Amino acid sequence: MAGYINGRAAGAGGSIDTNEVSFINTSSVTITHSLDYNPMIWIVLTTGILIDAAITYGSGSFTISLSTPLSGTIYYR
Repeated sequence: MAGYINGRAAGAGGSIDTNEVSFINTSSVTITHSLDYNPMIWIVLTTGILIDAAITYGSGSFTISLSTPLSGTIYYR
């Protein structure tokens, strides 16, 4: 995944690690991470649709709350 780090394009040899967590037929997902910041999050349904959801950040974790049980993948970095 190409991207930016602190406003600069990630150049040759640069990388941005993206984590992913799949979920199946659920309306709430809590993910624990070791990042020192609140990550950017993308939620993509199994149909390929990118959706918005309520996200609550905690210390070293975040919880995604959906209005109905869905399936897909959460990407974060």
